[in-house]
Amino acid sequence: MKKINFKALVPHVVAVAVFLVVSLIYCKPALEGKVLQQHDVSQWKGSVQNSVEYGAKHNGKYPLWTNGLFSGMPAFQIAGVGGNVVSGYIQNIITLGLPKPVNFFFLASICFYFLCVCMRIRPWAGIIGALAFAYATYNPVIISVGHDTKMMAIAYMPALLGGLILIFDKKYIAGFITTAVFASLIVMVNHVQIVYYFFIAAAVMGVFALVRLIKAKEIKHAGIAIVLAATAVVIGVATNAEALMGTFEYQKETIRGGGSVLADTSGKRNNTTSGLDKDYALAYSMGISEPFVMMVPRMFGGSSNPSVELNMDKSKAVEALNSMQPQLQQQLQGIISPYWGGIKDVGGNTGTSGPPYAGAIICFLAILAMFVLDGKHKWWMFTAIILTILMSWGSYLDGFNSFLYNNLPFYNKFRAPSMIMVIPQLLLPALAVLCVDKLAGENDKAALQKLFVKGLIATGAVFLLLFAFYFSFDFLSAGDQSILKQVRSMNQPQLLDSVQDLFNGLK
Repeated sequence: MKKINFKALVPHVVAVAVFLVVSLIYCKPALEGKVLQQHDVSQWKGSVQNSVEYGAKHNGKYPLWTNGLFSGMPAFQIAGVGGNVVSGYIQNIITLGLPKPVNFFFLASICFYFLCVCMRIRPWAGIIGALAFAYATYNPVIISVGHDTKMMAIAYMPALLGGLILIFDKKYIAGFITTAVFASLIVMVNHVQIVYYFFIAAAVMGVFALVRLIKAKEIKHAGIAIVLAATAVVIGVATNAEALMGTFEYQKETIRGGGSVLADTSGKRNNTTSGLDKDYALAYSMGISEPFVMMVPRMFGGSSNPSVELNMDKSKAVEALNSMQPQLQQQLQGIISPYWGGIKDVGGNTGTSGPPYAGAIICFLAILAMFVLDGKHKWWMFTAIILTILMSWGSYLDGFNSFLYNNLPFYNKFRAPSMIMVIPQLLLPALAVLCVDKLAGENDKAALQKLFVKGLIATGAVFLLLFAFYFSFDFLSAGDQSILKQVRSMNQPQLLDSVQDLFNGLK
């Protein structure tokens, strides 16, 4: 029997301790008995209250119908979904029973670190990458508004990716088990859209891996890897069949399946009889240059919330607003927004709770990785990043995304293309830690220096592009421009000056 090398476990124990300490410090108010004020969670609690009361009177069995949402809907869509009990226990073990939101950040750190272990990255580099992934700004932003299931699905993505990588690296047993377990966990948390996006990235990885193995004439291994990966994923998904089949059946009667009386089937709009209306599906698309917020977070003003982005005491915009007549001030109060990017809802209103900032240093290292790494991981990761950015553009790249909307299975069931930026949020730090690990272990410093210079040149080119954007932008959203157009048409110079002072202050 092989003895356990306890010395080799020390770095991993240290990593877990670091993740625990950082998450506890970051979420210190949770330890003081405070609870996040999450809008979506508050709404959910209200909608399930009838079901909770029913369950309390019927030995924990929830009803199958509720009148608490949309004038009535199946209750199993919002509460009482059972079946996958084992995965629930596993999740409690992995998160150490930590309170919310500590558990979110700890879980994301642990899962990314597991990915780093699977890619044989040095523990210290894995710790840095895990913290970069877990605390990327998109995560606290979605947690603050109550997107708990989305955060859990994001947290599990790197661990599931790690399991797939193990299979393709001929670690068949370990890879099969971890892939099946984490596939079960990521589906269990019930955010189908994030899971869908993850498997798009996983499919890209699989295609590149197959090409690489076929070129190396490892046909047998390629076949085994595909069968094991597919089987493990199917097992993981099947453990959640009760919830998934219920959702699949119900969506046929909603606008996602074209079955709702609210769906437009007149043919007058960009609609489908099997999915969401195209305009609705592609709402919340990112502007063409907007993915650069992964490197420059406030490139488009950051959040839409003035109290978050503006110093209310020193803001020139607030000063201009306060100097206006009360009636005009009241009209503009609800419209003023520091965010001026391209993300809009179906009604054309611009807004976001915050940018998906991955980190300037992480982005630099990811760029550098494209020059210092071999082709095993960098090309599939780069391809997946580019593909998902193209998909995030949604209606701004209408031809490409209309093709996907019409042809990619189940793609027309989802909305908010900007959400797919969770994939670059995963792969950029993965590239970064691979780069750091390569730099730390490279002995040929002269050859490395030449590659490093190429990476610096590429980074410089990105900065030149950013400067070009800076000097070409007008720093006004479509809504801002519409307001200015209306005011100009009124032919009231004093009013126009006041409104322009407001927007100049925002700029």
